[in-house]
Amino acid sequence: MMRWMPIPCVDIILRKQGRILVGFRAIRPYRNAWALPGGRILKGEDPVEAVRRNLNEIGVSAEVRRFVGVFSVRFPNHPQKRHDIALCYECEWRRGEPKPTPELTRFKWIRPDQARAGVGGNYRKMILKTLPSKEQGSLKALFGKRNARQILAESRAEDRRREKQLLERRIRH
Repeated sequence: MMRWMPIPCVDIILRKQGRILVGFRAIRPYRNAWALPGGRILKGEDPVEAVRRNLNEIGVSAEVRRFVGVFSVRFPNHPQKRHDIALCYECEWRRGEPKPTPELTRFKWIRPDQARAGVGGNYRKMILKTLPSKEQGSLKALFGKRNARQILAESRAEDRRREKQLLERRIRH
């Protein structure tokens, strides 16, 4: 039995001229790894407002383009076995240069095919889900030996399973 409630978060795929912004994390979980910008959704806060707030905190403004999906993120090495529910949004950069924060100490813009080098696995799954089908097969490097289409199919199956569970809970209540 899990003793802790999952933490609702937003993760942001911020695009600028074909590149994606990643920040180097200084805090746990994912300390010393490149991560997508984002953070917790505050009590009573709309997820899209959380996206805008998190981008504002790093000095960037962007247009929210689309909702990418829900990702269950587990941290088995975390002392309390932390579990996040991440709502991922894709945004297009409008203005501002990212500025360091206590959480993300530096930033860089990367091409999607550069995501394997030090970018957390959960973030790679989010990035992969935003790519057109024709590009997904060519990005096996994001996941090593595993086929990118297989990863995407598993992610979509997980989304369908989650939707089914939510529907079953609504029916029972």
